Amino acid sequence: MKDGSKKKRGRPKGKKNIPVKYSAAIGHRCPSCGMGDFIRIKKIKSMPYAGVHDGKTYTSIVFTRSVCKNCGQRTVLKDYLA
Repeated sequence: MKDGSKKKRGRPKGKKNIPVKYSAAIGHRCPSCGMGDFIRIKKIKSMPYAGVHDGKTYTSIVFTRSVCKNCGQRTVLKDYLA
């Protein structure tokens, strides 16, 4: 690679956004088919934040991109860690 040249990053021009649904529960389920098997792709963000969810206390929230093994629906999973 030449010095000073920049590699193009990001989504190519003309490529559409992929629709993403969200799942925020302790036992995650796919919003489309209802199955609970996911392939976790990438941890997006981890936030140190304390609170109560469904009567249980947590100290941080972790967002993870994932794909359903059954139907291929892309989902962002929200995990509450104690």
